[in-house]
Amino acid sequence: MTRALAAGALLILAACQNPLTELLPNDPGPDAEICRREALNDPDVRRIRQSNVYDNPSQQFIVRRELREAVPRAYNNCMLRRGATPAGGVEPVRRREW
Repeated sequence: MTRALAAGALLILAACQNPLTELLPNDPGPDAEICRREALNDPDVRRIRQSNVYDNPSQQFIVRRELREAVPRAYNNCMLRRGATPAGGVEPVRRREW
């Protein structure tokens, strides 16, 4: 019985997880945790998330693509401001979806 309750609780917890957190690296440390929270509350990310495109599938695709770019960008900018990652590097690959 307790295993069933534990499994049910895990399923509920997984369902409540924010899908945007999958776009962020799972780096350990206090700077990473602060920057994950800041990236999810970034003004650009909030603006994109609040767009009302629920009845238009082509617009939903565009919103998802913009979020895939905006969330990691906000996280990386925060990490750079905090001095936690070196500046520069290679731009991430932008995948084309059809």
